[in-house]
Order: sequence, then C-alpha cells, then structure tokens
Amino acid sequence: MPNKLHFYTKYSKEKIKISDKAFASGGEGAIYTIASPRNYSHLVAKIYYPEKRTKDREAKMQYLMQHPPIPFQKNQVPSIGWVQDLIYKEKRFLGILLIKIEGKKLTKLTLSKLPRRADKAWQRFAFQDPNSLKLRLRTCFNLAVAIYQIHENGQYVLVDLKPDNVLMQPNGLLAIVDMDSVEVIEHGNVLFAAPVATPEYTPPEHYIGERTVIEETWDRFSLGVIFYQLLLGLHPFAASAHPPYDNLVSIHDKIQQHLYVHNPAKKEFLNVIPPPHQRHDLLPTEVQQLFTECFTLGAENPFSRPSALDWCSTLARLLNLPFKGTPVYNLPLKQLAKIEFLPSQFYFKPALFTKNLDCCPYYLPYPIEPIDLSQIKSSIIIPIKTPYDSAPLETKQQAFWEAMELRYQNALKKHRTSLFFLISILIPLFILSHLFPSFFILGGILFFFTLPKLIFGSSKDIVYTIGKVVLPTSVEGISSKQHDFLAIEKQRQVRLQDLKTQKDALIEGLNQHIVEKQANARQHLEKATRNKYRLSMIKQRVTTQQVLLDKILLFNSWVEETLQLELTATKTRELEAYADLYPFFSKQFSKQLDAEKVMLKNTFRNFNNKKFKLERAIALQEKKLPTIVDKQIKQQLLLQYEVDLEASRLDFAAQLNAYKKINQEALPSEIKFSQSKKVLDQKLQVQLKYNGQKLQIELRKAKKQLGKNFQIHLKKYIDLLYNSGVATERHFAQHHIQAQFKQFLNDFSRLNLAETLQQELSSLLATERLLKSSLPAPSTPSNLNTLKTQQVGMFTEWTSIEKELQQLQKKVAQLQADSLASDKKGLTADCLDEIKTSILAIKSSEHNYHEFQNAFYSHPRIIQIHTKLKSYRATEQEKNNIEAIYLRQLHQLEAENPISEERNQLNEALERYQKDLMAKAAEKAKAIGLTYEQTLVELDKKWALEIKDLQKQLKENTEKLDQLKLDIESFEYDVAITVLDAEQAYPKELEKTRLKFDAIYKNYQATYDEKLDATATHYDRLKKNDFFLGDQIKAHRKQYAKDAKYPSIYRQDMDDLHAMEDQIKAVYTEIAALEQSIENTLEDKIKIETLIQWQENYSTKIYIKDLLLNKVEQFRDK
Repeated sequence: MPNKLHFYTKYSKEKIKISDKAFASGGEGAIYTIASPRNYSHLVAKIYYPEKRTKDREAKMQYLMQHPPIPFQKNQVPSIGWVQDLIYKEKRFLGILLIKIEGKKLTKLTLSKLPRRADKAWQRFAFQDPNSLKLRLRTCFNLAVAIYQIHENGQYVLVDLKPDNVLMQPNGLLAIVDMDSVEVIEHGNVLFAAPVATPEYTPPEHYIGERTVIEETWDRFSLGVIFYQLLLGLHPFAASAHPPYDNLVSIHDKIQQHLYVHNPAKKEFLNVIPPPHQRHDLLPTEVQQLFTECFTLGAENPFSRPSALDWCSTLARLLNLPFKGTPVYNLPLKQLAKIEFLPSQFYFKPALFTKNLDCCPYYLPYPIEPIDLSQIKSSIIIPIKTPYDSAPLETKQQAFWEAMELRYQNALKKHRTSLFFLISILIPLFILSHLFPSFFILGGILFFFTLPKLIFGSSKDIVYTIGKVVLPTSVEGISSKQHDFLAIEKQRQVRLQDLKTQKDALIEGLNQHIVEKQANARQHLEKATRNKYRLSMIKQRVTTQQVLLDKILLFNSWVEETLQLELTATKTRELEAYADLYPFFSKQFSKQLDAEKVMLKNTFRNFNNKKFKLERAIALQEKKLPTIVDKQIKQQLLLQYEVDLEASRLDFAAQLNAYKKINQEALPSEIKFSQSKKVLDQKLQVQLKYNGQKLQIELRKAKKQLGKNFQIHLKKYIDLLYNSGVATERHFAQHHIQAQFKQFLNDFSRLNLAETLQQELSSLLATERLLKSSLPAPSTPSNLNTLKTQQVGMFTEWTSIEKELQQLQKKVAQLQADSLASDKKGLTADCLDEIKTSILAIKSSEHNYHEFQNAFYSHPRIIQIHTKLKSYRATEQEKNNIEAIYLRQLHQLEAENPISEERNQLNEALERYQKDLMAKAAEKAKAIGLTYEQTLVELDKKWALEIKDLQKQLKENTEKLDQLKLDIESFEYDVAITVLDAEQAYPKELEKTRLKFDAIYKNYQATYDEKLDATATHYDRLKKNDFFLGDQIKAHRKQYAKDAKYPSIYRQDMDDLHAMEDQIKAVYTEIAALEQSIENTLEDKIKIETLIQWQENYSTKIYIKDLLLNKVEQFRDK
C-alpha cells in the first residue's frame, strides 16, 4: 500500500515518503532514498528490521542526533554519515535519517591490484602509476582528518572501523558511514555499547581480557591496518609462519600472537612473506615509524599506537598540506612565534605638485560646425500629370458585353439539356400511362409542376448569372450602387479642389522662409571670422604657458613613474626581507625542535607506559574489587544445598513408595470387587455401542423422510429443538411461575393480612390457563433464522421474568422483616403498588414468552421434525436409561463390598510410618542447613581478607599514579619555558634589517625635496602669464558661446525647411492618389451602367425564344 511508505520525523515533524525499493541493505536494516519532500534529497532513510527496533537502539540514536561530533551544514561536503533525525510511524520507532554519501567502498584501494572494471578515474591509484603513492597518502590524510574529528571530544569510538564502512569518490573525497554502530562513552563509562566488530581490524588486547570500556586505541589499530592496506595492498599480518605458529590460518589469530610482518621480534617465525610487503621500505621514514609504533610497540602498550592526530600531522608535513591540529606530545612545546615587526619609519609617500594647476589653461575650443548657404533652398519637383485616355474604357465595355453573351450561350445550353432530360422522362411515362393509368397521373404532375418551374425559374435566374460576369460581388441593388458611386465621385472632386488651394499656400510660405534664413546665416559667418583672429592670439600665449606646465608635469611624472615605484619596490624588498627571516629561523627552530621532539617523545612514551600500566592495574583492581564477593559461589552453594535437600526428599519419598507398594497390595475382597466392576463396565460399553448404532440408523431414516433440502440443516434444527436448555421447553415457564406464585401466597397468608387485601393479592397471583398464540402461523416453512429469532425472544422474556421474580421475592422478604419489626397488620399503599407493578410485569413477560413459544412449537418445520424424530428420541432415552441402570448396579456393588477391617488397619499403619519418615526428613534437612550456613560464614571471612589486601594495593597504585601525573605536569612546564637559540637570533636580525632600509629611504627623501623646489619656481612664472591670458580667453569664450549656438539653430531651420517640403510633397501625393481614384471610379461606373442596361433590356419572351430556337436575340442591337 502507498501509505506504507509514509513516515514522520521526530524532531523536524516532517512527513516523508521513501522509495519503494532499498538501494542498500545490511545486517541491521535497509537504506532507502527519500522521494519527498525535495528539501530532504540530501538525506537517506535507514529502516531497521523489526527485531532491531529496540528501546535501547532508539535511545542511542536519539543521543547521537543530539550530540554530533562536528556541526553539520546542508551544503557542506559530508565527511561523516551522522544521524540527522529519527523516523516514526504511528508513534513506533522505525529507523533514522542519515546524510547521503556518494562514492564507492574504500575496499577497492586496499587490494594489491585494482579491479579490472575500475573506471579511468580510479586507474591513477594503481601501484604502477608513479603518482599513486602521493594520491594514496593524500587519501590516508583525508581519512585521518575524519577520524580525528570523531575522536576529538573523546566521546565516540568507532570499533567497527574498516574499508567497507568508508565511501570514497575518485577526486579523493571520502566519508565514514555506518555511524549508528559506534560506542558511546560518557564520563569514562559505556553509555551505549558497539554491537559488532570485524576480527581483521580488532586489536590483540581484545583477545586477552574481558571487554569493558573500549578505548580510542582500538580505532588506532584499525586505522593503522587500513593505512597499511592502502599503501601496500594487503593486510600487515598477511604471511605464513613456522612452528609454533604454523597452525594459525586466520588473520585475527596472527593479530593475537603479534605476528606483524615487520616486527623484529617475530621475524624468525615468519615463513612466506608476500612480495607486496617489500613496498614498506619505499615508504617515507616517518610513515614506517608510525607503522612500527602501531603494530610493534602498540602490541605491548596500546597507547603507543599513533592517534589520528599523529597521522594528520605527519602526513600534512610530508604532503605540505595545511593542518591546525598538533599531536599530544607536541602540545608542551611552542612553535617559533612570528613577530609582528614594525617596518622603517622613514618610508614616505611622495606627493604630486598640484598647487592651483587649473590657473594654467589649455584653451582649445572645439571647432564650430560650418554653415553652407547653398543648402538653404527649395528642392521640390512639381509632378507632371498625363491626360486620361478614355479609349480603353470603351474597349472594356465591349469586352463586358462579349463575356456576358458567352455566359448567356452557356446558360442556354445547360437549360436546354435539362429540358431534354425532362422530356425523355415524360415520354416513357405517357407510353406507360396507356397500360397503367397511375403513370398518367404521375406524368401529369411532372409536366404541370416541373416544366413551368424549369422554364420560367431558369429565365429569372439568368439575369443574376449573367450579371455576375461584370460585377461578381453582387448584382442586386444596382440602382443604389449607382447612386453611391455618384455621391463618392462628387466628394472626391470637392476634396481635390481643397488640396490644390492648400498646395499653393504652402509653396508661398516655403519661399518666404528661405529668404529669411539665408539672411541670418550671412550675419553669423561675419561674426565667426572676427573671433577666429582673436583665437590665434590666444594660442600663442597658451603655447608659452604649456612649456612651463610641462616642466611641472615632468616633475609629477617623475614622482609617479619613478620615485613612487622605487619606493614601493624598496618597501616590498623590506617586507620580503622580514618575511624571509621567519622561514630561515623557523627552519633552524624546527631542526632544534626536532632534536627536542625525539627526547620529548621518548620521555612522554615512558610516562605513558608507566601511566598505562598503573591505570591498567588500577582498572583491574577496581574491576576485581566488586567481584571478590562472588555471588555465583553463593548461588552454587545454595544450589548444592537445594540439591542435597531434594536428594534427601527423594530418598524418603522412595522409602515411602516402597512401603506403600507393600502396604497397598490388593486384598481378596478388593480383587473380587474389581472383577465385578470390570464386568459391569464391559456390559455398559456393549450396550452403549449398540445404542449408538441404533441412533445413527434412526437419524438416517429421519433424513430420508425429511428430504434432501432439509438434510443440510437437520443437525441445527435438532440442537434448536432438543439442546437449547430447559428455558425453551413446553410449559416450563408456566409451571415455574405457578410454583413461585403459590409460595408468595403462602408468605402473604402468614402475614395475617386483611381479608380484602388477601383476596386482591390472590386474584393478582392467580395463574391463567395457557393461551394459544396470537401470532399467525406461517403458511410455508420459513428459514432457520426465524426460528432462532423466536427462541431468542423466549430467552429474553424468560430473563426478564426471572429478574422480576427475584425483585418480587426481595420485596416480600423485606415486607416480612418490616412486619415483624414494627408489628404492622397491613401494607402501605406504596408497597402494594410496587407489588402490583411487579406482578403485572411478570404476567406481561409471561404472555410474550408464551406467544414466542406457541409460534415456535406450532411451526410446521418444528412439528415435522418432532414427528419424524420420535424413534430417535426414544433411542436417546434408552441410552439415558442404560447409564442410570449402570449407576444403580455400581452403587449396589459398592454396598455389597464395604472396606474390610484389615484394609483400615493397613491404612493406619501407613499413616504412622509416614509421620516417622517425615520427622527423620526434617532432622536431616536441619543438618544440611547448618552445614550450608557454616560454609557461608567461612567464605565471608575469606572474602573480607582479600578485599582488605586489594584495597591496600589499590591505594598504593592510586598514589603512584597521582605522583606520576605531577611529574608529567612538571616536565611539561619545564619544556614550555625552554627558549631555543633561533628564538633569540630572530628579533636581532629583524632590527639589523630595519636600520639598512632607514638609510635608503633618507636618500630618496633628499632627492625629492630638491626637485620639488625647482618645480615651485616654474609655477610662479606660470602664474604671472596667466593674468594677461585670462581677459583674452574670456572675450573669445563669450563670442564663441554665441557662435556655437548657431549651428543648432541652422540645423533646426533646415529641419523646418525639410518639414515644409515634406508637407508639400504629401499634398502632391494625395492629389495624385485622388485623381487616380477618380479615374478608377469611371471603370466601376461603366460596369454598373452595363448591368443596368442589361437588366432593363432583358425579356423573358426572347429568352424562351432563344432557348427553343437556339438563338441569341437578347444581345442583338446592344
């Protein structure tokens, strides 16, 4: 069903729908993509199998979701497939939402050869590729960073870390999946344990002791195995061995025995080492050292294994990658601090000479657009109209008449054909009319109705048919069209006269405009010539000013292009010198620091070894302390105590059974009774068997008599009639009610009631005879459900009767009690009403009961069954009689054989023996209990001594551990305050470099000041010349502004001239179009006149004559 795929998230309260098929599955559940909503497409749903949906798992998933190792954002590339939400349906936990991870399992890179079907993008990881080692080291770094993020807060241990749980893409991006199986640690205790682990990636200490809290060192071992597989292509413990390890086949057995291939202590036991292990010597030395610490030193002390942080730091240095983390043993040491050194204070930024440079104008106005007087004239060409030739119109009119005549001939021909066809039909009809008179009538109808319509109807239509040759659009309303044409022609003539008047006025205005604008243009050209001379004088003075300005700009150019660049380059060299000092001294510092690291690492390792041993001893002692008091031993003692008691009880029970066997042997009289009873039982079985056979025969006879249709439900009818209980038997209710009412009358008589009251109660309690059913008996047999309904009605009414009888009985009993208590002689009115109500209710229910009972037993089907099954019922009664006779004979046999005196004596002896045996059993049980209690006391004393010794050892180890921690803190402080030689030389060299650049900046400052003074002198001369030049420029600029405006005025005048010309041309165009329209109207006029003449001259008589004589008289004399 579709809604089986709909679920709800717990925290986001979102309704989600998953795909119908899982794309991955495992031992705990299946993973599905999310179909909706779309904003959940970056997640997947993991639905657990029903047996995995436990409360503990739900609590763990909720904890993981609320405590992620790193913050997750929607658009970031995930490195950990963490739990994002919980999935529920109908308030039941089903699964979780995880971040969707793309990629392939890392397993393909842990093989000695890539799979054959690997994509090209993966081929660069092949060991044959020279760059594969760098890529694989980069992959190790990415995985180490992801593990470091998980381990950083010390809360999670993966436990089942293996290549199958790492997905990688060809570009190197990878992520860890199956994160719901991690172990959760809080305050040093296991909050949620990891369910599974893979033996090939499990450290050796797992096989030594019991599993308690799993440390991070477990994941360190797994990480080292994965990195070895990535870099060499096989497991670090994959090799065969000599005795005593030759029987070790599985990898985890070799891990347990520390058979690392490159372990010097185990080298002599190795037999065949696969060739890929030889690549180990080609790895960087730092990586080889990390593998040694992981598998050799880590075998003795798990804390010696390199952490994910150690791998990150080492690989980051090898690959020159940025990484902020620092290994634990580097934390006390400091890196060379980079000093934020202030550069030389003599550096300056030279300013340009910009003192009022605007006073030295570079005056060069834009040239004014030239004016052409020859362009101010009219360019209108008056069109010459050709006279209208009327000859073609007469030709067209003749062509219209010829076309109409041709269409007229075609119409006559078509009409003549129709007449011939009609005559060809009428002739046979007239011939047949001599033989058959009815055909004469048919021919007459065709002749008198069809022939006139054919002749005169076609004569009328010919006018319109011929007219459409001249004017196809419409031949109707020709007179109105002729009137319209005359009106339009008159309007066009009036419009033509108006346009000619407008044309003359426009031409006159154009000529006046041309004269006026030519005079304005001549005046402008005279003023422009005078101002041009003034401009030549200004240019001479500007040239002088430009020479001085160039000298000033030359200074600015020197500042911008030379001095500033040299100063910037010097500044850059200064900063580079400071920056180069840091790597130089940092490298020296690193060398000194590496030397310190070796000592530091060994010292920290010794501290860690001691700390690990002490913590391990303390952990074992703390673990052992609560286990000294071994409850299992007490349980075993208790079990032994119970076993001893049970053995004693069984022993006494066996003795009692043996005595009973002798004591209870049958006496001669008992044997005789047993034999007699056996004879009676055999006789009973024979009689019952015969009776059963007889019942089956009677039942088969009844079925045959009742018919096939009735045989199916016979058993149900029998149960309905005979096995429904006494409440449905005939007259049962009446007899029972009569007995109860008699009892009530006796009770009332003992109360000494008044005579009138006694008679009233007697009349109420008087029973009536059985009434016949008022329900109509069915005429045809009804179904079984109807009879069941009637029987249910009887049960319902009888239940009501019983309740009312019980209530009436309670009222009578209460009345008797009140009468005795208060010594009353009569009943109250209320009590009498209640009794009357109860009696009437009983009688009403009794009446209804009898109605249902009479209808049921008077039913034809019931009567038929009752009649046919008389023999069957008699046989059943014989069975009951046989069983009753058997019981009487059995009671008689028991009376004839009473228990003998000898059996009574034996029973008394058995009782005495049993009491003695029970007393002995109690004494033995008491002895066993005392032994059990003494053993418990001795055991408690022993455990108290052991606890005291262990607490003393635990206290000593705890004090040693505290002292070791103080020693570590003291050592870290000593290392932290250590100052290396490179730290002292670095600031001195910085100061020396700054003094060098101070001298360089001072030389630049002196040169700049000298050239700045010379530039100021040039500026003073420039200022004096500017005073005389300003007035001349001002006068020129004033006139220039006026001259510069005229070209726009000239262009506007020319635009107006062209606009007037365009307007005149438009009038000429409209006049020509109107004249052409008038000429075209003449042709339409001819068409209309031709049509009118045709309609006026058309004669139906001539048309019939032309039709019959094959002539064209209509078009003669036209």
